[in-house]
Amino acid sequence: SPFRFDLQEIGSSKRLPAVQWMLSLTESRSPSTEFRLFPSGSTADVHIARDSFIQVQHVESEYWLHGGDVVSATAAAASATADDSPQSLMSSQHFSPKRLRKGSAQDKKRAAHIQSSTQGLSCFSLVGSEICYHEDTFKILKSDPNEVREILLLLSSLKHLNLYLANLKSPSAIHFDSVRSILVKLLLFLVPGMPRDADPFTYNGFPDLNRQQLLREHHFIEIISDLTTEPFRSDGGGWTLDDLDKERRKVQFYTKRSSTSAFARPPSEDTRLLEEGVSPLPGAKFHFDLTSEPVLLNHSGEFGSTQNRFTPRPTVERKTHPILEIASVCKLCYRLLLHMVKDNTQNEIIAANYLDRFVHHVGAGLGAVDMLSHLLKTNQQLIESLSLESIQVFIDLIKTHGKQARFVRFLRALCSCQGVGVPANQEKLCQLLFSENSSNDILIPTRIVEESKLQIQGQDGEWFDTVDFFSSSQQSLTAYFLALIDLFADMCLGRNYVCIDKILRLFPREVLYVCITEQSLSRAARSSFCHLLVTVHVDTDPQVVVPRPNFTRVWNENLSVDTP
Repeated sequence: SPFRFDLQEIGSSKRLPAVQWMLSLTESRSPSTEFRLFPSGSTADVHIARDSFIQVQHVESEYWLHGGDVVSATAAAASATADDSPQSLMSSQHFSPKRLRKGSAQDKKRAAHIQSSTQGLSCFSLVGSEICYHEDTFKILKSDPNEVREILLLLSSLKHLNLYLANLKSPSAIHFDSVRSILVKLLLFLVPGMPRDADPFTYNGFPDLNRQQLLREHHFIEIISDLTTEPFRSDGGGWTLDDLDKERRKVQFYTKRSSTSAFARPPSEDTRLLEEGVSPLPGAKFHFDLTSEPVLLNHSGEFGSTQNRFTPRPTVERKTHPILEIASVCKLCYRLLLHMVKDNTQNEIIAANYLDRFVHHVGAGLGAVDMLSHLLKTNQQLIESLSLESIQVFIDLIKTHGKQARFVRFLRALCSCQGVGVPANQEKLCQLLFSENSSNDILIPTRIVEESKLQIQGQDGEWFDTVDFFSSSQQSLTAYFLALIDLFADMCLGRNYVCIDKILRLFPREVLYVCITEQSLSRAARSSFCHLLVTVHVDTDPQVVVPRPNFTRVWNENLSVDTP
């Protein structure tokens, strides 16, 4: 009897080196999804029980499923694009005779995705054959219920996320709360230890390696890349990052007008949410009469008191703009992508293909900075591949958004990888930072006065001693200055004399000694100055590394050494 089911790849297992396949019933009436199951060694129409051995025939083409050898995923994807070989089921969406005989352009594109996302895995190739070989016998096994639930969760999420992408041009048809709920569920699925009441925009956990692999095999990295970029494409949502900035300013204006309400949130909280790219009032409705004077209330709610609280008259209703809703969705996407690439080299390689897309979102308040910083800090090849134009984008962010320490920390991630300097990026940064067009907007002016004391210029152009500068109320500027010191230290890693010659003039040895020995400075500040001293003045010529003999011997290590 014919059965209708979809053949879907569910990934490799620790028990089986080959790729497993899940057979799920489908409501599709397409002949390409219809198969017959025959008991091994018999063509009679008998009952097929679980754990029995069967042979599978495609009804429309009358081809039999033929299993090949266990090969690498890369070789399987490459063979799927060959025109003179049977078409592998790994790269075909429908089991039709045309696809069995010759790979189409769409199949080749899908095979390329498989080749990039399954590096290092073993695959069991499945092709169609006109001859039923005796060894083409398969066993019916019951899937693990937990594994089935995980697969169904991902397939259902993919369906809703693709629907969200299709409706970007008509945002009124999008239920943004449902999209955010799906992304939060995926984050809870990826990070098992995440509390359900945790803030998904800020929580950092330890993702499950197997679930990272499962998301990769279902191409969630590609989907998330589309979720973050399609709204800002002309053929997608049609919005721009400038539109997002304008709507945030409007929300900030209305928030300031409503900050005098008795039930208003503290203004500092609204400012924090705006800086994170989240509307302070997600899904909220504004009810303010902006043309009327505020009405004074007393403690009992009666009119005529001088109590310093106001209430606006509820007349106008203002809904959250779709671009602000999209911004919150993008921020959740970057949080999900951050946990997908964390401690997973294969996912990092795939995400690196979309680096140019993510770079343009740095500074837009979408959460791209944290994800890119984590992606770059452990991948030296990716860091070295950055061009001068890409680094210039990060320099321009400081000019546009002001002197913020988070942008400098990102530049620091470009200079080194796991404590090792990247000379190409160090010299590019040195060229950009100390150019005449950028130095005034990026650097904080310093000067040396008597007795090798360092003075730093504040926001108003006033000069401060080091202790007075760090004890002043300019906390954001002091954090930015420390981030610059750490950046200068990393630019000199590996004895990069192009950078050392520039920074040596700003921070001589005696000046750094005074800063390190100043007891009034915090330990974090003194540590940054000490790190700069080591990379600029200590780890340079003529100092050389002197190997120190090891006079301690471990008995087990001596036994492991082969002696003649």
